[in-house]
Amino acid sequence: MAIKVSGTEVISDDKRILNNESLPDIRPSLLLDFANSKALDPRITFTRGSTATYWDGKTTTKAEENLYKYSQDFGNTWSSNAVGILTNNTTAPDGTSTAEKIYSDTGSSYHYTTQNNDVPAGVYTSSVYIKAAGYNYAGIRFTADSFSGTRYAVVIDLTNGTFVDDYTVGSPSYTPSYAITSVGNDWYRLSITVEQTQSSGYMNTSIFITDDSTPTWQSTGLPTFTGDGSSGIFLWGAQLEQRSSATAYTPTTSTPVVKYQPTLQTAASGEARFDHDPVTGESKGLLIEESRTNLENNSTGGVSYVGAGSSLTTNYAIAPDGTNTASYLKAATATGTKVFDHYGQTASTTPHTYSVFIKAYGYNRVGLEYLASGGFAENARFNLSDGTVYQSSSGATGHIQEIGNGWYRIAVTCTPTSTASDIQRIFIIDDNGNSSFAGDGFSGLLAWGYQNETGSFPTSYIPTSGSTVTRAVDSALMIGSNFTDWFSNEESTVFVDFERRNANQSGTYPMIASLSDGTTDNVLSVYLNNGETFFYETRAFNSTNAILSTTVTTQGSSYKVAGTLKTNDMAASFDGATVTTDTDALNPPNINRLDLGSRVSYLPYTGTIKKFAYYPKRLSDATLQAMTEE
Repeated sequence: MAIKVSGTEVISDDKRILNNESLPDIRPSLLLDFANSKALDPRITFTRGSTATYWDGKTTTKAEENLYKYSQDFGNTWSSNAVGILTNNTTAPDGTSTAEKIYSDTGSSYHYTTQNNDVPAGVYTSSVYIKAAGYNYAGIRFTADSFSGTRYAVVIDLTNGTFVDDYTVGSPSYTPSYAITSVGNDWYRLSITVEQTQSSGYMNTSIFITDDSTPTWQSTGLPTFTGDGSSGIFLWGAQLEQRSSATAYTPTTSTPVVKYQPTLQTAASGEARFDHDPVTGESKGLLIEESRTNLENNSTGGVSYVGAGSSLTTNYAIAPDGTNTASYLKAATATGTKVFDHYGQTASTTPHTYSVFIKAYGYNRVGLEYLASGGFAENARFNLSDGTVYQSSSGATGHIQEIGNGWYRIAVTCTPTSTASDIQRIFIIDDNGNSSFAGDGFSGLLAWGYQNETGSFPTSYIPTSGSTVTRAVDSALMIGSNFTDWFSNEESTVFVDFERRNANQSGTYPMIASLSDGTTDNVLSVYLNNGETFFYETRAFNSTNAILSTTVTTQGSSYKVAGTLKTNDMAASFDGATVTTDTDALNPPNINRLDLGSRVSYLPYTGTIKKFAYYPKRLSDATLQAMTEE
């Protein structure tokens, strides 16, 4: 319980809990604990004239799902009727020798392999990779709701990947849908989407062979024919998902797979963002960013050019924002570089940063390259198995951030030497580090969220669709009576806990926090100079006292500063360091506003502010040091 001593409230309980007698003995008159409250003090005026993205530390999306067991082993858990199975019989779509052959016996019967699943009500999509192996026709039959419930079946021609027939038993209210995609080497991925209406229902999937484009359908929803004892189809990669279309294939063995990933959020125009580490969920506090423009016209769609033999498939996998809009970048089988280019944006001879969200899908290494006319080319290379930048060209800086479930946001920063149209390139690298190699016809990368921005580091993702988009600057201000309620013109102590979002922010003194009269003459400020030197500074009538300056170079690191200001009595400590003092400092008059992440006439800070506290008292040097070393 707090007690009173001569009108001053002593935080006895806090001091006992923290076991540090050097901590402040009074409560701050203003405490903005953004990391814990995740809310704005109502006295703060916050503005941003656009939407903006952030991580909320809690929202996830089902990213990968396969409810089948043994998705590549059709003799295990799967039941068969009138077929034999040959395991590891041919090359699968992923280049491994794991595809199986199911072949008919010589009887007149249904010829299929099947698996039962108990699933809740909902829309489901079943998919499987199929290739002709003597018979040219095959299909999928779904039985939903019960053993004798609604049945849906579809047959495809494996010689050309076309639908030839379908069949429905019952009168379903849901209209099934089908899709077929060529994946190379005569393999096709067939999918069927249906509905299971019972709250806990039986669902059966049968993958069957037929010998004709007009099958002899039975009431079971399966065709019959007399087999020859050897002909059949090749199968690989069955998948069952509770969603309305097939997504990227996820293999299973004895246990179904369901994976979730953090979901990128969008804040409305004028809504403050309280950012989090997407992987750990740690609260980072109030996110403040300068204005940036994404120069990529279509941040989630295709690219301008795909290298010979390679391919890009849009809407293939669940993206970081939870939508099925991530693209599949598949490497060509022919030896050569596997490149995927965006181009047509106009470069300038100022720093540019190209970024993309990327996930391994067979290959664990990737490069980003920025090219412009005159032979300009700078690149960085990334290892997605350990989340590192392992190589950069002399004029490039690589950036990488893990965002969960195998996704990373990678970026390269460089300064083009030409103002001609530029190219932003993704290139796949094999596991031996080669950028020119022969692919297996299946492996590649998943990519989403392309961004090209003028600046020396990546900022939060800005979605575009058909044209460039600008994210407005964040501004947080406290002024007027909202300010004078807690501020003292006689003596002050400020405490700031902040995270330096990027290692390369440069320009005109990006401000973390400032107390001022709205001019550049009278101010107490906490800021970074050229992104590498931290300053705690007062300026009165244009007379400057930079009491503390220290180098801070680690991107993504949190720092704490506590500083005092009283006429001819100024002191500060940074991250528990010995207090620096100044006995010749002026106390700026007429201070009437607090700016977070900015200061009049200066560049906004880009990063997060976890906590800002103000004490209307000059706290002791020992207290300043104790406050910043926790």
